[in-house]
Amino acid sequence: MGVLTMGDYRRFVHAKKGMSTIFGGLFFIILILMGFNLMLWGFIQYDNYNTSTFKMSQNDQLATSENLVPTNPGAQNFSNTSPIGFNIPVNNLGGTTVSIARIYITNISPTGGTQCTSSGASAGPCIVDSGAGTQNCAGNGNCYFTNGNIGAGEINHLIHVNAIAINDGSGYKVILSSTRGRLFSFFYPWPVSLINNNPNGQFVTNIGPLSIYFDFKSFNFTQGSQTQSQSAFCMPSSTTAVIWVRLANTATDSVVTLQGSTMMQMQPYSANGFGQFVRTWIV
Repeated sequence: MGVLTMGDYRRFVHAKKGMSTIFGGLFFIILILMGFNLMLWGFIQYDNYNTSTFKMSQNDQLATSENLVPTNPGAQNFSNTSPIGFNIPVNNLGGTTVSIARIYITNISPTGGTQCTSSGASAGPCIVDSGAGTQNCAGNGNCYFTNGNIGAGEINHLIHVNAIAINDGSGYKVILSSTRGRLFSFFYPWPVSLINNNPNGQFVTNIGPLSIYFDFKSFNFTQGSQTQSQSAFCMPSSTTAVIWVRLANTATDSVVTLQGSTMMQMQPYSANGFGQFVRTWIV
């Protein structure tokens, strides 16, 4: 067994101190690199956050810039024989291309047919998709639409809907849903245009979205020397009469329902008192 001299011992101690210094330096460098990586990771995450926020803001701006306007008559070019379908004319008044993802059709007054109602074959609103379409959406085969991409500034663009027609006499609400989540709707039949201050005796009374059309000269009864209509309805006395009231819904996003208590009250201008007022209930 060898003997460790004092010089050898000093050299061994100095070597241990040198290794400790090296390991300490490496550990310090590792700490610096970890801190740098942590800062770099924070910068990358913040940049990703800013990029995502910018993309979301840009998508919101693009969605807001969508301005798709269905035009009168709302639906046209009907075909009630094979192939069944119709066109929807629209104008793109916005600054970006609009892509239609889905069309919803709801029968809001099933007087002509029960399609697209809960009691019809579709068991609810008709949902029309592009491509392969929607299976049996109206009870008569796959419903689908084509030509659903409308370029910016495009006028009178026709979206073609297949396997369904909405000109059966019922009232329909049609909603066009874009890929950016915007909804554009219209009613068919298209609401009637208003007529006001017409010198021919026609005028319109507006009650919210409900427009009531009157025509003083629609009734032209002969009473004594009076042979022409005056500025009021000329009705014969003690005679049964049927009066048709022309109404229109000017709203494009809601339905107007006349309740059972709706009535008209008729009163002669030259008389007053009991028996001079006639109340007519609207059916």
